[in-house]
Amino acid sequence: MTRQISYTVQIGTAFDDGQELIWTLAAEEFLQTRNVFVTRPRFYRQMWADLAARYDGTPADADALIAMFHVDQADPDADLHFVLKVTELMQPAPHFCPAGDWFFDLGARAARYRGVLAPSPVTFMISLRNPAIMLSEAWASGDYPGFDVLPPDPFRLSWPSVLRDLRQQCPDAAIIAWTAEESPIVWGRVLKAAAGLLDADFSIPSQTHIARRLMSEEGAERLEKYLESHPGMPEDLRTRVITIFLKRFAREDAVEADIVIPGWTEALQDQIDDRYAADLEEVRGIEGVTLIST
Repeated sequence: MTRQISYTVQIGTAFDDGQELIWTLAAEEFLQTRNVFVTRPRFYRQMWADLAARYDGTPADADALIAMFHVDQADPDADLHFVLKVTELMQPAPHFCPAGDWFFDLGARAARYRGVLAPSPVTFMISLRNPAIMLSEAWASGDYPGFDVLPPDPFRLSWPSVLRDLRQQCPDAAIIAWTAEESPIVWGRVLKAAAGLLDADFSIPSQTHIARRLMSEEGAERLEKYLESHPGMPEDLRTRVITIFLKRFAREDAVEADIVIPGWTEALQDQIDDRYAADLEEVRGIEGVTLIST
């Protein structure tokens, strides 16, 4: 019987607040017992990029990929699932917002990375975020000096358009998205989706990893104890519990940083908040895209 290999590929940037995903998963040692492997990106980033750049329609050899992802302890007959991360598709300046065109040609670049892994199933995962907040963090990073010459317009970032481009160029790949704004509440579901294990029993610290960053130490400890004392809690109730704890024990300094986009105003923020909410509704209706949300 032929071994089956599948992949979850997280794409995005350092400014979408989703970069804790792979590290949260890497801390869960039980995943290897389920043949789910989370390799540190530094081991495969350059080699995968080279393979994608040379991609001519011929997928990479499966055994070579397994070696590239540094898996040597897996059962040779077991099906495998890899969780990978690649920021090179969206974060570099030539791809982030060239000439004001957000994530231009993302689908074509992703198709080459996906082609290397063919015909194995691939699911792309991405954290969506309010465009103004994401742009503000990118601007503050100092990594994009071109912004001062041609300032990107956050209103031109359409998440539905980005995901449709990805779907069009990679029609056999599913897409799972979630929002940075809801990640403290839905993080457990995001972990399960990435691992491809909807029945997985992730540790309470992993499930509350994002929420704990926004809470006082006392609140984080009380939340973990409460959840540990109520095993098997239904997902909708768990969501309500985490929401209550976040409100009651929020850290005073856990607030969004000031927007550093030149000329930005509260009125513009209100407008883009409405636009972002409308975009998320549109995302929910895109075939092949799943939006994890409350």
